[in-house]
Amino acid sequence: MAKHGVSIREAELVVRSARRPYPRKIGRGKWQVVGRGQGDRWMQVIYLVDPGGTLFIIHAMPVRIK
Repeated sequence: MAKHGVSIREAELVVRSARRPYPRKIGRGKWQVVGRGQGDRWMQVIYLVDPGGTLFIIHAMPVRIK
């Protein structure tokens, strides 16, 4: 478990199941996805992708959707 109670597996699930308008480029090589993780909780994930296609999650946390 990471700092905000999000597992790597859950963060990857959110990224891999992204739907429009995500992923959204947020600058300096960073991408953002907001989507549902495990148990239908909404998550925000910020990540980078290296030239070889490896994804590096740099931030993941639950968010409240209004």
